[in-house]
Amino acid sequence: MRRRLRSSSFQSYFKRDGNAEDREGSMDQEQSRPAPLLELPTSIQHISATTSTSSFSLPASLPLPAAPATGFTDVETSALQLPLAPATGFTNVETSTPRPPATPATGSADTETSAGVDNTKQVEKPYHNLPLSPNDIRLLRLSPSENEDAAIHCELFCTALDSKGTRPYEALSYVWGSEAKPCSISINGCDLPVGENLHAALLHLRDQSIERTIWIDAICINQDDEEEKGHQVQSMAKIYAKASRVIVWLGKEVAGSDQALEEIRIAAELSTLKEIRITAELFARRLDNKAGILTLLQRPWFQRIWVLQEVAAARHTLIKCGSAEIDGFVFCSGLNALNLSSELPADLRARILSVTYLIRGAIFQPKYATSQSDNFSLDIRPLGELIEMYHTREATDRRDKVYALLGMSSDNPTAEGLFADYKISWKQLFNKLIHFFLSELVSVVGLSDDKENAVIESKGCILGEVSSVKRNATWEDKQDVAITWRNAPSYICVKEAWVSCWTLPTTVKSVQKGDVVCLLQGATRPTILRPYNDHWAVIMIAVSPAGDSQATTRDIKWSELLQSITVFPHNFLLIWDWNINPDRQQDKNNHNYFASIPEHSKTGLEGCLDAATRIRNVRLVLQEVKQYGVAVKNLREETAVLERALRSMSTLKKTCLSPEDSEKKDAKEIMVNQLIKDKGQWTLLCLAAENGHETVVKLLLDTSKVNLHREELRTALWFAEQKDHKAIVKMLLDTGKVDAGTKNENGQTALYRAAITGHEVVIQLLFDTVEVDLHSKELQKVLHMAAKNGHEAAVKLLLDSGTVDAGALDKDGRIALHSAAAYGREAVVKLLLTGKVNADAKDRDGRTALHSAAENGHEAVIKLLLDTGKVDADAKDKDGRTALHIAAMYRHEAVVKLLLDTGKVDADAKDKDGRTALHWAVENGHKAVVKLLLDTGKVDADAKDKDGRTALYTAVENGHKAVVKLLLDTGKVNADPKDRAGRTALYWAAKNGHEAVVKLLLDTGKDGRTALYTAAENGHEAVVKLLLDTGKVDADPKDKDGRTALYTAAENGHEAVVKLLLDTGKVDADAKDKYGRTALYMAAKNGHEAVVKLLLDTGKVDADPQDWAGRTALYSAAENGHEAVIKLLLDTGKVDADPQDKGGWTALHIAARNGHEAVVKLLSPAS
Repeated sequence: MRRRLRSSSFQSYFKRDGNAEDREGSMDQEQSRPAPLLELPTSIQHISATTSTSSFSLPASLPLPAAPATGFTDVETSALQLPLAPATGFTNVETSTPRPPATPATGSADTETSAGVDNTKQVEKPYHNLPLSPNDIRLLRLSPSENEDAAIHCELFCTALDSKGTRPYEALSYVWGSEAKPCSISINGCDLPVGENLHAALLHLRDQSIERTIWIDAICINQDDEEEKGHQVQSMAKIYAKASRVIVWLGKEVAGSDQALEEIRIAAELSTLKEIRITAELFARRLDNKAGILTLLQRPWFQRIWVLQEVAAARHTLIKCGSAEIDGFVFCSGLNALNLSSELPADLRARILSVTYLIRGAIFQPKYATSQSDNFSLDIRPLGELIEMYHTREATDRRDKVYALLGMSSDNPTAEGLFADYKISWKQLFNKLIHFFLSELVSVVGLSDDKENAVIESKGCILGEVSSVKRNATWEDKQDVAITWRNAPSYICVKEAWVSCWTLPTTVKSVQKGDVVCLLQGATRPTILRPYNDHWAVIMIAVSPAGDSQATTRDIKWSELLQSITVFPHNFLLIWDWNINPDRQQDKNNHNYFASIPEHSKTGLEGCLDAATRIRNVRLVLQEVKQYGVAVKNLREETAVLERALRSMSTLKKTCLSPEDSEKKDAKEIMVNQLIKDKGQWTLLCLAAENGHETVVKLLLDTSKVNLHREELRTALWFAEQKDHKAIVKMLLDTGKVDAGTKNENGQTALYRAAITGHEVVIQLLFDTVEVDLHSKELQKVLHMAAKNGHEAAVKLLLDSGTVDAGALDKDGRIALHSAAAYGREAVVKLLLTGKVNADAKDRDGRTALHSAAENGHEAVIKLLLDTGKVDADAKDKDGRTALHIAAMYRHEAVVKLLLDTGKVDADAKDKDGRTALHWAVENGHKAVVKLLLDTGKVDADAKDKDGRTALYTAVENGHKAVVKLLLDTGKVNADPKDRAGRTALYWAAKNGHEAVVKLLLDTGKDGRTALYTAAENGHEAVVKLLLDTGKVDADPKDKDGRTALYTAAENGHEAVVKLLLDTGKVDADAKDKYGRTALYMAAKNGHEAVVKLLLDTGKVDADPQDWAGRTALYSAAENGHEAVIKLLLDTGKVDADPQDKGGWTALHIAARNGHEAVVKLLSPAS
């Protein structure tokens, strides 16, 4: 059952609209309901309390007199001297035309329904007699009807909008829906076609007996008059701000929608009341209805852009879905309490948070609508930020994506000529918008009436880059952006860069670390950009530092700082695309924005030059902000474009020359100049060499304009040989200026690096060029590296030179054969063995190539080595291990078999620790290898190592059941071996909980007395049961200190083991150790409540045992703060609640000393 609210006023705050009968009698109360969280003045409360429908009995044919809307305090009523009337749907106060009598649509008087209306009647008639003056609006008076299916009858009238404060009318926020208008309503005697959704809204808003005054855009604005529409749209923020209440119509009720609103209301109610926690029942209900809530949030209303301004302007919002309704602030509070943000898709979450953010803020709007200029605005945010936040919302007319936000903007775009004008196209509007945000100095191209993107070209300068972004945890509606100002310090004579933090709204394109902050020429606000190869994506077109705050530690504001900048060194090519989100993976690929722009759609050589220039312009900025990794990527792309251009020129030379040939030569000159104009952190030569751009390398080497240093040439050589670009390696070597023998920072020469990659042609080129001692260590290292990596051709090249010693040792005493064998390079091993190499050479650890191959399981290499007849198959390393030891250790079954089959290895050889191959195979559980060794009949299955451990002992200790069984089945092993400390195999199996192994050993008839104690100590219930079930073990064994298996199980809290032992009936539950401590004493001391209870329940234990120091179980439990155990002991009635030890300390004293407050309270006499 849901808890009852504690406050009656709070109940009314959350009260939901009732059924039709309730609504008829309470409409006046609904209209006079106070705004959320605000208290009604006493005078208004009095009016509300004394007004009821029963006080009046007016003829249905007479209009109701105007009356104050009692829910609002600022209605101008001083001129009215009328009797109090019910708070209606707001009647006209200041009407510019005489008001005709209302025509109530009752069930008996008017049965015409919308289905029977002739939609062909003149629809302009409602507006003909109601022209609007500049400061007027039309309002709709919705006539009541007792018949829910009756046709809708309304009146339109005009009223001034400029009066101070809010006005007694409601404004409807809804979705137009389809352009089709299948329904009709009667307005001033004329039929007006309307959409199905609006018609449903009017039906649900219509009262049975009271008129309602509403502003509805589709009706109150003549949609066929573009001039009127533009003027009224410009005033819409003011219209909604002046309204006493905004009604949000989500649409008709569907299955679960009313329940979803109710769940949201309950969540808000519980989150507001203090000391109320959401119960498990509510949480379960929330999960049951989560799908319904998510469905509700996906209604079209949440996607529409106009709703933002409508709810932002509202002083009070009521949300309706069918007949169900909820206060707007309560709706937002409930969603926040349900914390569904993490379960919503990103785009839906963004839509919901923007609406709830505005509704929550609207409650704090002043009662009187204000404006800082003649152009009314809600002054929420600068238009640029609003655009970046909301441009993905839906609008029937693309221009409304701008016009719907004008009334919320704080930077007065109207003063700059940006206002709702439906006579201009989207293309013209987008152009005006960009120039408003930036300046008239920028060039805007690529505009289209059917696209929401533009290409912007401008000069600019770099201010800094985004160094971190942190978003708030709940709805992520704000982001704290830390910006490192790279270049801005130079404009204000500050030597070092600084970091500042801007709090920005969360935008569709989220700001990310690495984004660049720049100022475009003529702009007054910074722009945030993101690099994309040859252009910049606009993330935020105009960022406004909050309140023109202080820019640095100096007394300088942002506006002053930005105005002081006069140098704009960079060329920026920007793409502002509302349909592409670079945060989405599918939108990260480059799009061909420039195909339709003449300046950037050139083909051939000119196109390549243009593309390279665009890439270069982006790269120069990246270098400036020290994003070197991305800049290198751009530089690679730039050289690739130039390579294509140069290859294109080479192709042209082979064909007939055209009149434009001289221009091609000029283009080549331009490319050379561009290549050498800036180096930055990298040389173009190195990048061209790395990426195999032969033509670019040749161009750079051939021109006299490029001053290439030896270090630069050498680096280019390293890149070229690493990627096996043979032609480039040859070009660089042919310069005669490359010292190929020089080492890089890792101590590697170009020849060594070529050996790593195995590029034999490059090795040959270098081998023929490098002037080094052919017998030097460098060439030996090259051979080892080539052998290790299996580059047979490279190894052959080096060996055929006759100058490389195949038996040369590396720093670890290994020859090339060791390396090739270790890595299984069969072809290289075979090649080396054909030479004069020592096939049985040992390294510093005494290992041969056979050892290395055996360790890594390279069977084919081992066979090659054995087939030479020149290797000792039983050679030992410095640890006394043979290849057989090594193969058994690493579980290489095939290698073990191969070595055993030679008949030349000792299958039972011991290493320096006395271990055989069998020991190593058993330790690692290699059953197949163990079987191979046992099957030889040449191994001692019971041999001991230097610690006295047999193979069986080792297998048992490690729990290898299959191996244990294999060894026991031989009948040649001691089933109860002991190590030097006298511990048996069964002891270790029990200690480690290897139940299956314990059973195998017990089946051999071995005694498990010590095993039981060990298993009990470690809580191995299954092992304890297994041992007890044999009937051959003492259930109550004691160790040298008198501790039994029960004692040690109780001490460690193993309840199940304690129960097993007690159930045998063969244990002394009260046995004491040499210090006088019992199992109960130890369980109490360690706080094992369940074990204490189990022991007490036997009735066979002393509840108050004392140890040698006079301390009882209660005393020990108190000392350690075990309150629950103390309660158990006290409840027996058999313990001294105030025992003293031999030192005179009581349980109360020791608990107090140790700070156990709860225990002190429990043991105090007052308790």
